[in-house]
Amino acid sequence: MRRRVLLLCLASGSVLPFYAQSKKLVESFDHYGPVVVKKPVMIDQKDVNQKEFSGLTVLQKSHDLSNGLLSKSVLKADTAGYVVVDVTPEGFAVNEYTFSIQPDRYCKGTLKVTSPSILAVYQDGKLINTKSSAQDSLNKQSEFTVPLTLQNKNYEYKIRTVSERKENAEAPRLAVAFEPESQYETVAVRIGNEQKRKLNLQDLMTGERIGGVTISPSGRYGTVRVSSTFKDGKSASENYLIDLQSNKKLAVLEGSRNSANWLPASDKLYFTKRGMDGTELWILNPADLSEEMLVASLPEGNFGFAPTEDFLIINQSEKAPADLDKDFRRFITPNDRQSYWRYRNSLYKYDLKTGAMERLTFGAHSASLNDISEDGKYIVFGSSREDFKERPFNVSSMYMMDLSTNKVDTLWSDVRYGGGAKFSPNGKTLLVQGSPEAFDGIGLDIEEGQKANTYDSQIFLFDIASKKVTPIAKNFDPTVESAKWINDDQIAIIATDKDLVRPYLYSVSKNKYEAIPVEEDVLRGFNISKNGKNAIYTGQSVSNFSSAYVMDMKNKKSKCLIDASSERLKDIELGKVQDWNFVASDGNQVDGRYYLPSDFDPSKKYPMIVYYYGGTTPTSKTMEHPYPAHLYAANGYIVLVLNPSGTIGWGQKMSARHVNAWGKRTAEDIIEGTKKFCADNSFVDASKIGCIGASYGGFMTQYLQTQTDIFAAAISHAGISALSSYWGEGYWGYAYSTAASADSYPWNNPELYTKQSPLFQADKVKTPILFLHGSVDTNVPVGESIQMYTALKLLGKPVEMIEVQGEDHGIADFNKKIKWTNSILAWFDRYLKEQPEWWKSMYPDTNLQ
Repeated sequence: MRRRVLLLCLASGSVLPFYAQSKKLVESFDHYGPVVVKKPVMIDQKDVNQKEFSGLTVLQKSHDLSNGLLSKSVLKADTAGYVVVDVTPEGFAVNEYTFSIQPDRYCKGTLKVTSPSILAVYQDGKLINTKSSAQDSLNKQSEFTVPLTLQNKNYEYKIRTVSERKENAEAPRLAVAFEPESQYETVAVRIGNEQKRKLNLQDLMTGERIGGVTISPSGRYGTVRVSSTFKDGKSASENYLIDLQSNKKLAVLEGSRNSANWLPASDKLYFTKRGMDGTELWILNPADLSEEMLVASLPEGNFGFAPTEDFLIINQSEKAPADLDKDFRRFITPNDRQSYWRYRNSLYKYDLKTGAMERLTFGAHSASLNDISEDGKYIVFGSSREDFKERPFNVSSMYMMDLSTNKVDTLWSDVRYGGGAKFSPNGKTLLVQGSPEAFDGIGLDIEEGQKANTYDSQIFLFDIASKKVTPIAKNFDPTVESAKWINDDQIAIIATDKDLVRPYLYSVSKNKYEAIPVEEDVLRGFNISKNGKNAIYTGQSVSNFSSAYVMDMKNKKSKCLIDASSERLKDIELGKVQDWNFVASDGNQVDGRYYLPSDFDPSKKYPMIVYYYGGTTPTSKTMEHPYPAHLYAANGYIVLVLNPSGTIGWGQKMSARHVNAWGKRTAEDIIEGTKKFCADNSFVDASKIGCIGASYGGFMTQYLQTQTDIFAAAISHAGISALSSYWGEGYWGYAYSTAASADSYPWNNPELYTKQSPLFQADKVKTPILFLHGSVDTNVPVGESIQMYTALKLLGKPVEMIEVQGEDHGIADFNKKIKWTNSILAWFDRYLKEQPEWWKSMYPDTNLQ
């Protein structure tokens, strides 16, 4: 094969004259090709669009060459700036050259490509420009420019060229550079195809992630749901049926089988699908993937199988009549604003042998199934009603029904703070989950003068015969998220343990908790087989995405089933994450951690972002988070995450500090921690610190600015500005306040509702604040941001507000979430890096005011 010389401008000393020193030169390309495209048989000289066949035709019909099918070569310039490339002596040669550009800030500039060839330029897989004509040699028309607007992220570029060999024509040459606009000449740009790159927003929003996991009663089989989010924002999911012994994927559960669940005792899945006569109930056998229809016409409603597998308990809903005049709606209670409140549920027993259905409960108040006894003879169900005499403004009762007689034994009546109940395998004891104040506070472990945090969930044992209640998590600091009997002596627990979510085993006879070792920091699901032999779980950690595992419960060894993390992280270099704790001035330890940029240099000064919890739940050690610390760090920030006073997972005394505080001790912890971290770490620029929080954390952002001036920029998403308006207007305002403002109301504690409300101290704010809020937020109404924004505007303070249309408490829409996240980064860049260009490009100045 004959060789032609391809000239690449790859270094600052290039012989190509169009380059100035201010340009950022591409120094190497990954090269794919050439691919030979022969001329077709010319039936006609022009096509249906009256176009003649040319190199442009070849380019328009060409496909991605860097798709893994062709081998790659790395092209670098020699001392003269030339690289030799094999080309074809006949027809057209299609070549593809790939490289990356990663600036360290928002900037604008021009991609300059010099080549006589017809070519197309792609950015992150999307065509952004095409050069449609060719020259016989390099001349003025050979320079092809593409305007670029870049953020602090990695961009992948492809230049696809089509060259036709012509007699006496110069060898095709290619040169590429990025030239920033004059105001961005100092921008640092990494150009090339490095092995590792910085994390970007697309990495967090796209790719595979593990959803739910389930395990069969024997532990032989499991299901793992894998969801995928694509670059266009669309998503799909597949539910894999897996043989856990061999780790073999037996099937993809598609269509109606996608939501299949395990039978209680048999290693078989059940699912429903629409049939000619209504809803059909089917059984799938994993051993041979055979299917069998169990019921041809199943009554409507949600249902649960009895452990004996011979009947179902069905939950059917009825809606109370609407108001006579639809234009005048009467609220029966504050909760009547919620669309689901007027629905009421009743329980039915459906016999799978005869098809007979028997109503078990009746009335204007809902009944909810809690559990069915192992022998199928009893059910335990609950009912609750509103009671506004005292918090939490509802009471619950629990009943046990003998299914042979329908006779009911009242286990407890009108208990406040009660929760769900589950039968022990022998049917003698109930495992009950509730708040610390349940059962007259028998599970309380707080200091004198404190009120318990109702979100610090506890568990109790209820002896059915004697009705004796025993608290079993009173001195167990982690917060119980879920609990399940394994056998009569063992209970499996998922608990928020500080900033981790971990599994535990509790021994009833020993009254002892044992941590179960797992491969991830934060579990999203942990299911043990009915026989206790195996467990299946999923989770993620502070620096990796989710994966699924199976565990042998005898030796507590885990084996990875599906790794959804390694592929997403293979080209990414993350910065280090380190725990950082300090002792506050009140003598209590506050735990946190900090994130460093991947190219961290301890001799430099960095701006810092401080993030803190929302509500009363700690900021757990997860890679994926609405406020992604790794992404902020990749954008050149130190990120300090603090879990200050009031968080659950550190014991009841710690979580109780959330109650009736509304920032008092929490703000001090954040301010002290921020100052101490800066004092301990010289790489932080203490004059360039920002803070961000959402929901209760958004309230904290606002409140902090009334207490300190250490922050140079602040962001409040869906934050509370006035306790009384949130208490009365939010769908869950008064309900959440039963925990956060226990027994305090605007009329009996006006000092709390005013002095702790940022709105009433707006004149103290000096820090520029950005308010972000969904327009249809029912949790924290958007008025909370509007009124604080208005106050700061009237006071002449630097403030902006962005209302995200159609979004609720969190931002869910794919494209809106991208702009929302970029708005956060652009706001911090504006004030912490003194780089306002990105913000102004998104939200240009206006003369309308």
